[in-house]
Amino acid sequence: METYGRTGTEGSGGKCLKDTETVNPLSSTRREALLSHILKSRERTADSGERNGGSQNGAIKTKEDGIRNHEQQLDNVKAQISALQQKLNSLKEEKHSLFQRLKTVLNEEDEKRGKYEDHIHR
Repeated sequence: METYGRTGTEGSGGKCLKDTETVNPLSSTRREALLSHILKSRERTADSGERNGGSQNGAIKTKEDGIRNHEQQLDNVKAQISALQQKLNSLKEEKHSLFQRLKTVLNEEDEKRGKYEDHIHR
């Protein structure tokens, strides 16, 4: 077995490599088998990613549908709130007019009572 040093000098009696040279400990058949394995693994992950991408698109579509549904519900609630506020305002106006009417009726009764008492005491 050959030993390789780290620098370009002969230090331990074995072959020396220059700093730019690399050692390839794999034989050519092993290197090809490893390359084949890596490429197949990348293909599998790419295929898996495409399949998951389809489900991700489905998940995104489902999420978008949910958002649209939520926005629609929100719009419906806003419309209901607006309608109820209008009804509340009309009821407040009606209450106000009824109280005004009650005041005038009570005031008229007080005046009639006063006139009646004045008429009796004379």
